[in-house]
Amino acid sequence: RALKLGSDIGPRLVEVARDMEPIGLLINSPRPNLLRFMPALNVSYEEIDTMISMLSKVIQQVIDEKAAASTAS
Repeated sequence: RALKLGSDIGPRLVEVARDMEPIGLLINSPRPNLLRFMPALNVSYEEIDTMISMLSKVIQQVIDEKAAASTAS
């Protein structure tokens, strides 16, 4: 499965998500605004919930950065 992202936050979101690989968020990014998930075939619902939680934090971080940049301009 893949998640296509808007060009306004896509590249930064991909960058932040890649930084989370060492703590277990395994994502491939074949394009700057595309995240492709790479779970094992035997992934559990609990692991999926963990990934969604981690990805939600990444998305919120990028949204917060974008909002801060907008108010600073």
